[in-house]
Amino acid sequence: MHTIFSIIYAENARRRWSLHNFCDKICIGRTTFYRWLNKGEIPSQYLSKIASLYEMSTDELIGYKNETGGEIHSL
Repeated sequence: MHTIFSIIYAENARRRWSLHNFCDKICIGRTTFYRWLNKGEIPSQYLSKIASLYEMSTDELIGYKNETGGEIHSL
């Protein structure tokens, strides 16, 4: 099962972005990101911003699965 943070790290690696680049793109500091990581959650107002940055739905970003267990994909 993927956490939102593993998705973020994977997407950043795929795009060859450092954590610093990612944080700049969503207008937060790295300290804020690490605070989110330690809490295990991201404030909801940032979910759509991150999903849009990665060109995916918020469902995909949070790793939501449909009733059959398959991942939800945007069209």
